Amino acid sequence: MFCEDSVGKGCLAIPQEVGGLPEMVVSQNTAGLTRSQCRRGSGGNEGNTGEVSEDEELTMNNPDKWARTFPRLYELYCEDSSNPNNYFNHANVQLALRVPSDQYLAELESILGELDPVAWQEWKRRAALVLSPKPKFGFPVPLFDSFNEARAYVFLKRQGYIEITFLETGQTKGEKVPDLLAKNREGNVTILEAKRIHDSDSEIEYLVNPLPHDMRKVWHGLKEELRAKMSSTVDRARKQLLAFRAAKVRRRIVYLSIRIDSQNATYETRDEIGLFLEKMNDGTIDIVHFIENDFFLSDSRP
Repeated sequence: MFCEDSVGKGCLAIPQEVGGLPEMVVSQNTAGLTRSQCRRGSGGNEGNTGEVSEDEELTMNNPDKWARTFPRLYELYCEDSSNPNNYFNHANVQLALRVPSDQYLAELESILGELDPVAWQEWKRRAALVLSPKPKFGFPVPLFDSFNEARAYVFLKRQGYIEITFLETGQTKGEKVPDLLAKNREGNVTILEAKRIHDSDSEIEYLVNPLPHDMRKVWHGLKEELRAKMSSTVDRARKQLLAFRAAKVRRRIVYLSIRIDSQNATYETRDEIGLFLEKMNDGTIDIVHFIENDFFLSDSRP
């Protein structure tokens, strides 16, 4: 078991900026926004004089402002561009798209850019199904679960696997299929299941309805709620991987992305997560994990 990130340089740190939180509360106020006509490869709108109003820049009227910087994110957006619930149509996400240096979006674009053409089309098809969910707390959880599957693909690619495939979901009711299958140069097979530990219900409630000037007590160390959630998630993934039958399977990986509640986001918690997952490694699977909101960690004590 080890901790990894999407660039192979330690646990992932995601900036807390506009657009920087994977499961951020997105604005539902999209009234009056005019969306662009998606143009693949055009780099902008025909007849554009080069002068862009502030309103146009805020909306999607000028795709040249982000289509060239984030081409694969833009192509995903175009799968359902007119839907007001499309993740990229939310006002604060649009603001983030105006910043070419936005670290989080640039990281996502880099990850998607490493998918080969076949994998990209398959991943995009799946992600498009969850691109425009009905509003629920403002959290596009299924979409970011899909982004985690793309990260898992890149993890396998950087491990040296030469043939990586997104597997089709089970054809029979109740059949669970891993997310990815990869082969090395010797033809040996690795299967991988990507999982995410989301924010707790209490964290979501706090993010949606924060109290003004609220002071929250920091909890150092691994809380029982998170321990139980990791245990059940890994156990489900283990059963799923062991039940899958394929020739020459030599390795089974649970690729686990974890969000720590802000009240519990300390280095001590991070370290205890690593120790706990190491103990869960019984030899039948490998557990690869990273902390999505590592940027939030603190070691301060009273």
